[in-house]
Amino acid sequence: MKLVKLLKSVALMVVVSMCSMVYAADTPEQTIEKASAQLINALKKEETALKQNPKRLYGFIEKMAVPYFDFNTMSQWVMGRAWRDATPAQRDRFMNEFKKLLINAYGSALLEYTDDKVNVFPLPPNAKNKNEVTVRSEITSSSHKPVAVNYSMIKSGGKWLVYDVSIEGVSIVTSYRTEIRELVNAKGIDGMIETLAQKNK
Repeated sequence: MKLVKLLKSVALMVVVSMCSMVYAADTPEQTIEKASAQLINALKKEETALKQNPKRLYGFIEKMAVPYFDFNTMSQWVMGRAWRDATPAQRDRFMNEFKKLLINAYGSALLEYTDDKVNVFPLPPNAKNKNEVTVRSEITSSSHKPVAVNYSMIKSGGKWLVYDVSIEGVSIVTSYRTEIRELVNAKGIDGMIETLAQKNK
């Protein structure tokens, strides 16, 4: 379906835009607004170079997003019970391959959305002093209808980090959870990780 394809295409751009610039002193809404503007401007500036050399896109996304993305929490939710059974080495391998999977799956779609704008809605008053919040926003563009986006964020070490993003009610974590758990049931933890590694190649 075109809508599903659009939502998946927008997903990583939303995640990266939120995480690309985190200020401890900013509210969650301000973090998203500033980061989104910075990312879109950077994409416009680098658009030609990235299209000519798509391999640069992975590094572009990794540099801007990864330091501010809570892959530990996200990985735990995606793996579920298997996370508790996994060794530290297996957890590290899974987080690395899962990160690559997200970037590889959605990275190329970034270049199609350089004219997007992010409208961020204020948090409700009862969420102002919490360390875990959901920020609502809307992505608008001349090329598609407005897309509703919810950011699940947590304050850790003075920084606001993302641990999930929901696009029109579809959670990225939930979307991958079923696939990952089915792989664990069929192939075990090592087999699941190896399957992801082969996909990433």
